[in-house]
Amino acid sequence: MCGIAGIVANGGLVEFGDVACLSSCIKHRGPDDNGAWTEAGVTICSRRLAIIDLSENGHQPMWNEDHTLAIVYNGEVYNHGAIRLELIRAGHTFRSTTDTEVVLHAYEEWGSKCVERFNGMWAFAIYDTREGLLFLSRDRFGIKPLYYGTTPQGRFVFCSELRGLFVGGVSKGEDERTMFDYLYYTLVDHSENTFYRDVRRLPPGHNMHYFVSGAGYTIRKWYHLEPKKHGDIADLLKDAVSLRMVADVPVGSCLSGGLDSSSIVCMMRILNPRQTIRTFSAVFPGSSVDELPYAARVAHDVEAAANYMTPDVDDLLRDADDLMKTQEEPFGSTSMYAQYRVMKLAASLGMKVLLDGQGNDEVFAGYHSAIGFNLYELLLTGKIASFLRELNMVRHKVPLYVLAHSLMPAWMRRIARMSYYCPWINREFYEAYAQKAEREHPMNGCRTLNEFLTASVLYTSIPQLLRYEDRNSMRWSIETRLPFLDYRFVEHAMSLPAEDKVAMGTTKYAFRKAMRGILPDVISYRRDKIGFATPESEWFATDRMQRWMRDIVDSSEFASRPWWNAKAIRSMKSFGPDMWRPICAELWRRRV
Repeated sequence: MCGIAGIVANGGLVEFGDVACLSSCIKHRGPDDNGAWTEAGVTICSRRLAIIDLSENGHQPMWNEDHTLAIVYNGEVYNHGAIRLELIRAGHTFRSTTDTEVVLHAYEEWGSKCVERFNGMWAFAIYDTREGLLFLSRDRFGIKPLYYGTTPQGRFVFCSELRGLFVGGVSKGEDERTMFDYLYYTLVDHSENTFYRDVRRLPPGHNMHYFVSGAGYTIRKWYHLEPKKHGDIADLLKDAVSLRMVADVPVGSCLSGGLDSSSIVCMMRILNPRQTIRTFSAVFPGSSVDELPYAARVAHDVEAAANYMTPDVDDLLRDADDLMKTQEEPFGSTSMYAQYRVMKLAASLGMKVLLDGQGNDEVFAGYHSAIGFNLYELLLTGKIASFLRELNMVRHKVPLYVLAHSLMPAWMRRIARMSYYCPWINREFYEAYAQKAEREHPMNGCRTLNEFLTASVLYTSIPQLLRYEDRNSMRWSIETRLPFLDYRFVEHAMSLPAEDKVAMGTTKYAFRKAMRGILPDVISYRRDKIGFATPESEWFATDRMQRWMRDIVDSSEFASRPWWNAKAIRSMKSFGPDMWRPICAELWRRRV
């Protein structure tokens, strides 16, 4: 796992100081080694977190034998062993056991189509001196990030994090439409746009060819998510976990006590009956979101070396600035702070690799909102008996809200949102973007549960969760691996009908069945949905949090923003979790 960056000067020179600053700003992503190469106005650099082949043979940039190709690479190709054997049969030789070298030779052998053979997560750049181009690629679901932009002087800059682009000279101008989508819909990372007008993200499942002669670049989508059966659910998960346990350093796991992380930990025990499993959890004794009894039960059953931590509101406020710096862009709620602290705990105990459960909620309909969309599909398709049966099983208000929202005409949805969800948005700002934003919303046109879940994977839920995960883990030099986003598992889940995902008011129906005998029953039959969350409602009700937010809202900087009606916000007697968006946007703006 690494951080990568590069600059193409397009006729100019790249100064040594620029390279040093570019590398230094992403040091946290790879504290074990660093390297850079500069020639003819092209610079590529890397910070390495050594996971596979800890020797200096893994140094980057890595060159092929005749020095015509150089790679800087962030990620893990889990099937690199099989690909290595295929390349050896084709005549390639290797000097390391890294997957980095496999990716380099795979490009040498198959060109840009090499990525279609990879099972893993990655963002990499290969400088092809033969063709005079940079080849950049990102994995199917965008687990690893890659940003790019152009400076006023015409430089092309790319980096694993936004900070590298600004070191390279890309401007920090704001993108108003992205800000609207965030404040109005809580959408982030849902398109190639960022909160910065001149910065783009290479979309998941896309390749870029940048021609260093100055002829520009092309971007092509190489992966299309298509439903495809790959086998038994439990076997697919077992294989995905097995692949992600391969490392030359210890591998642990996050453990929330929910269905997903518990399934991973139990699979780890099945695969390695005698190996010590270290788990890391955030718990909140006495809170409505506490999962300690469930996490402790799983840890006990698998005989894990369990580690727990309990952050509080004072910790959040102390870390707020670093959390904002870590994430680089606004985020939807304070819930992801629990993940930030879990990664910090793991790093303090010497861990470098953790498995985590992101993805299963999206592919197997784990959220309450999925129940609502299932009701919507049943109603649209005229399955009234099934609709009434599932409606009778609803035990949470969210599915009813989702159903009602789905049935509303567009004009009524806009009124409801402005009246109840974000009445504080500046009216002129709203008028400028609302209708276009609604037409372009990723969920527009979704009429079935599987369409809803596909949009969640590609545009709404997964992209933002992956950004949170990447930044929170890499802030502490931790690599996280996500078995549920193995592309075979995702494609298989998407091939299953809605009734295998939501049935009798229960989410993840087929997955729960597949995990029987693997998970403790108390976990398998859980119907509440928590995950790595913080007790936001309790935190926001404290005097400490209210004073902190009031100080921000009463500031002259807050009043000067064109995105909200500061007077309306200031008139509120208290602030709830829904006010996090303007607060977070303000904190972000102060860092720009």
